[in-house]
Amino acid sequence: MTIRRRLSLSFLLILLLFGLNLIIYFWGNQRREATVEALRQAVSRQALISGLNQNLNDIQKQVTLLSELGADLAADHARPGDMAQFHGQLERIEHQIAELKDLSGRENHAGIAHDRLHDYGRNFLPDITNKAAKCFYIVPG
Repeated sequence: MTIRRRLSLSFLLILLLFGLNLIIYFWGNQRREATVEALRQAVSRQALISGLNQNLNDIQKQVTLLSELGADLAADHARPGDMAQFHGQLERIEHQIAELKDLSGRENHAGIAHDRLHDYGRNFLPDITNKAAKCFYIVPG
């Protein structure tokens, strides 16, 4: 084997190794970007879930308070802005759930939970919210 042939084979081998290195680099970069994006979405979802949990706890406390007050006392203390404020809280919760559904993607089951909660809110809460908003003044937190 001549020196020229050895140099040609060595150069070709170095080019192949360089090409393999580039392929591995770009593949790793793509995987890293996907992982960072998944982490960013997970952090966004976690923040949304904690805010949603707090808002739902607030609504639950308000409804519990209203059920303890009773309907007769509630009618005496109704203010016009209370119902609008209570519905505003429900709309914020609905918006957060929709945003969580958008962040979740198809592989997660947040869409099913959103649909069930939405149906619950549309069927059960209007009756309660009409009574609830009349019962007390909601103090902004």
